[in-house]
Amino acid sequence: MTRIAGDNSYYTFIALDWVGDPVEGTEIRFESITSVIKSVTGGGWGPGSYRGFKLGIRSQHPRMSDERIEQLYTKAKRGEWDPNRQLKAAGDRGTKAHWVAESVALGYEARTWTYMDEEMGRTRLLVRMVPDDPFMDGYCVAALAYLRDRVGANRDLIWGVEKLLVSTKHQVAGTADLILKDTGSGSGMVEIIDYKTHKPNTLKRPAFWNDFLQLEGYELLFEEMHPELTVTRSTVVVLREDGTYLEETRPWTNHEGFLSILEAHRAQKEAME
Repeated sequence: MTRIAGDNSYYTFIALDWVGDPVEGTEIRFESITSVIKSVTGGGWGPGSYRGFKLGIRSQHPRMSDERIEQLYTKAKRGEWDPNRQLKAAGDRGTKAHWVAESVALGYEARTWTYMDEEMGRTRLLVRMVPDDPFMDGYCVAALAYLRDRVGANRDLIWGVEKLLVSTKHQVAGTADLILKDTGSGSGMVEIIDYKTHKPNTLKRPAFWNDFLQLEGYELLFEEMHPELTVTRSTVVVLREDGTYLEETRPWTNHEGFLSILEAHRAQKEAME
């Protein structure tokens, strides 16, 4: 069985035959942990960018007409402060920082990568993974700084990168950004790490409740897939625009928070059918 797709709502899997071709009628879908949590606790969505823009204007100009606010929104959409563009940019920065962190954790050096463009018939630059390159924004630099501080040259500490986790019992799936061996707690112990590019909750407690709900789900899935190993703790790493990072760690939990969210999500879906 191989994963053929994963989007905001589902991970889709399908069986392959001996030559690697999909087997018709074997497709199954597992809901993603993040979509389950967002369906119950709320999350970013396209129309919300307009809603936030409107409320922001209204808070400063309570007597402004809806028509005038709509005019301002239309004007903003043509510029760099387009609310929808800003929403997409937030997602893009997270994707890029995750990609850089994944690449370096897998052992690729911070250097120029090239690839052959078969259509153009020439070698083209794919990305320069060096701190002073325009591609490397502050979030990417923060991801590299965290890996340098936690892993350094000892890649034996890395148990898994962008690890797909699946629960047949709960019919959910997710992808853990980084799993490290927790050598301080003994053999067979691991720590699950998730990168975030949102604003920190506070400097002392940068993670939000939802962040650790997501990690609870990862712990649950990991232990179902790897009963011989133990998750001792989970860590949220908040990557920041200035190239620094904040982290918050919590010990293993009993997963009641995520399981309650999952139960509420399933009840919500059933009520809507």
